[in-house]
Amino acid sequence: MKAIATLGEARWKNIVNYVIAQTGRKVTTSTISRDLKNLLEMGFIEKEGNEYKVADPIVRYTVLEEY
Repeated sequence: MKAIATLGEARWKNIVNYVIAQTGRKVTTSTISRDLKNLLEMGFIEKEGNEYKVADPIVRYTVLEEY
């Protein structure tokens, strides 16, 4: 969620690259896919075409301020 909030709108590959850059560890594609699916189902993010974005601007602001 932090990756999407920071990038504004992010493709799947952008999210993976962000997570790797921030953690310094390789992540599995299944982990990213599972987490994105869960965030979509909970309504925290939405997908338009191939890009993900935080659904609510207040939530995005909170995520960016929290870290």
